[in-house]
Amino acid sequence: MIEMENIKVLKEKYWAGKTSLAEERTLKEYFQTHPEVQGPEQSLFAFFDKESKVEYTREVRMPRPWLTKFTHSILPLAASFILLVGSLWGLDHYSKSSTQNEVIVDDPQMALQITREAFALLNGKVDQGGKTLKENIIYLDKTFIFKNL
Repeated sequence: MIEMENIKVLKEKYWAGKTSLAEERTLKEYFQTHPEVQGPEQSLFAFFDKESKVEYTREVRMPRPWLTKFTHSILPLAASFILLVGSLWGLDHYSKSSTQNEVIVDDPQMALQITREAFALLNGKVDQGGKTLKENIIYLDKTFIFKNL
């Protein structure tokens, strides 16, 4: 009966995570020698025992040292080369596209007209943004309320 009380205390300590390895070994031996005791602990220790006997039989291939040295030295160079080529291609593509959008105007009146139209377009966009800001400024106080919570 004293053994049962001891096992009960050990089980409580085990589930609380406060047992030592020796106490866990005692629990394991108890559940192995008393198969008539049913409970989650008995199943758990049986599972641990079964899984500890599983062996990994697949062959593990180790990487070749010369291959890893090669890849560690070549990969950064290849990445730098790709980055350089991509940057040069992007710069070339950008410079070609920017020259296609140029408009050359010799007449000063025509240049003034184009400039006025550009400023009018810009002014319309700024006014539109200002209206949107004025309409949504009331929600700003509500965001401060949520921020301070």
